[in-house]
Amino acid sequence: MNSFVRLAGSLIIFIIVLIVVETGSYILVELVVSPRAGFLLYELPKFDEAEFDTYLKVRDPHLGWPSKTALSSKQYDSSGSRPVPAFPAPGNECITLYGDSFVYGSEVLDQEAWGNILSQRVRCRVGNFGVPGYGTDQSFLRFKENVGDTAPISILGIFPHNILRNVNQYRYLLAPSEKSIFGFKPRFVLEEGRLRLIPLPAPGFSDLRLSSNDMPQMLPHEAFLPGNGVGPVPNKGFPYSLVALNLFLNERVKSWVLRKPSWENFAQPGHASGALEITATVVKDFVAECNKRKKQCFVLTLPTPSSYKKFKTTGVLSLESLAKKLTELGIPTLNFESYLSEQLGEGSICELLVNIPGCTGHFNPKGNEMLAEFLSLHIAENSML
Repeated sequence: MNSFVRLAGSLIIFIIVLIVVETGSYILVELVVSPRAGFLLYELPKFDEAEFDTYLKVRDPHLGWPSKTALSSKQYDSSGSRPVPAFPAPGNECITLYGDSFVYGSEVLDQEAWGNILSQRVRCRVGNFGVPGYGTDQSFLRFKENVGDTAPISILGIFPHNILRNVNQYRYLLAPSEKSIFGFKPRFVLEEGRLRLIPLPAPGFSDLRLSSNDMPQMLPHEAFLPGNGVGPVPNKGFPYSLVALNLFLNERVKSWVLRKPSWENFAQPGHASGALEITATVVKDFVAECNKRKKQCFVLTLPTPSSYKKFKTTGVLSLESLAKKLTELGIPTLNFESYLSEQLGEGSICELLVNIPGCTGHFNPKGNEMLAEFLSLHIAENSML
């Protein structure tokens, strides 16, 4: 009888512990991580066949985006550049820009974008071929495809998150949203020190309905596959304790908990993804293409708020490892952080962002003005035009 009571008591305690663990795990997954860092969890994307068919019709067959619809909108002019109000007629550019949304100048008007302000300062048209959401790989491919770019100077802008995008093929896995459901892109892999292009994935409608377990077959070169330790953790619901365990083991979750930028580990030499080495080789090939076209080219690195704060306290640049590699390759690199530090002094980088109180978003008009000034000074001091 005593043995039975002990067994029953142990079983009850075990069940209570399970309930407590499962409840705590549910709170962690659904009430803490999901609303605050949803990008760490993978949920099947929701879309219908009509939306998928539209994507197939308008996508860029090589780069993924900008789509045909976007290129025919007010976002771009007939050359594929962002409109340049200071010099609206495409052609005879003196400078061209390539990169992501920080190069494009998202969240400000065309006349407030730093490319347009730079045009005013150097008194000639600056073609802005930046595209929101781009990796360095897509920027390089867009530059290669843009055979009409005869400008004597080309600038490649690199934002820290590009390091992640350069080993990613499905944007939804990095930044899940309605806009990224069809965010497929090409990428490069390194083979014996050389780049090999992995083309734009071409999944069928049913492929995107597959569970996360089937995704490796669809995207064999994706660094952020759900559940692989760096990709988002599949949120399969009950048992939530298993989801919570996978969260604790995930590299990007650890970075989030430690308030460390998610890209920081990827930007270090020897990371399993090879992100730093691939990025440096893409830049090297960008510059080689520049030299072939007899252009002057250089790399511009741009900070995040967290990397700028770290630079102010430690003196370490956000992309210091990349800058070091590029210097070894003889590739000119400009970093905006040092200039910002001189100009802002004890001021905050938040003053230069669209969402000043939250210290988030892209550069506001003031930030764009400062970036244009920085580049115009560099161009003038080096007599590049």
